[in-house]
Amino acid sequence: MKRFFFLSLCVFAVACSSKTKEPTLEEKANDLMKQAVQKTLLFPDSYSLADTQIDSAFTPFHDPAFVETVFKLYGMANEMEDLDRKMKNAKSDMSFYSSYSSSFYREQYKEAKEKYEKAQAGIDSINKKLKSMGEGFRKQLYGPKVFIGYRAHHSFRAQNNAGQTIMSGAYFLFDKDVTKIVAQWSEDDINIYNEFLNGLMESVDRQELN
Repeated sequence: MKRFFFLSLCVFAVACSSKTKEPTLEEKANDLMKQAVQKTLLFPDSYSLADTQIDSAFTPFHDPAFVETVFKLYGMANEMEDLDRKMKNAKSDMSFYSSYSSSFYREQYKEAKEKYEKAQAGIDSINKKLKSMGEGFRKQLYGPKVFIGYRAHHSFRAQNNAGQTIMSGAYFLFDKDVTKIVAQWSEDDINIYNEFLNGLMESVDRQELN
């Protein structure tokens, strides 16, 4: 009788532990990421988990608002490079057309000058925006580090449109309880973010971001 009672207690204890066991952070994150990733796949059922690396997330570097600011600055930097190239081309054309006195070349010179001035105005406008954003960026960059949730790099395998199984990955930000995805980025996005942010931080250190 005692043996039967003891075995019953063991079964009861196992049943209770199985019912009350909470999923780990990684398990909760994997479930959320699987659902999010499968929505983007051509063949959702081909999804299989490869690896998950999860860690705490803090401001400013993992804050979606800060990430968005960095990408805005990245876009502005690319725009400035394009405008600078247009300025140089226009200046070269102006130099060429100024050597001739015919009405045709005078008109070409005028058009090149307009392009030059338009590109210069664009650069001036961006520099003005950078100046207004600079101080706010510094405050974000050197502000207090606040815990905002968890971040994860999720690697997985899935079939592409050719039916080939390939390895892919994505980055995710979760709330503090890992109950929802706050933000999601591609690996390419994060590579760009990290590389450009390093350059920005060097510029701030050199006081170049006015």
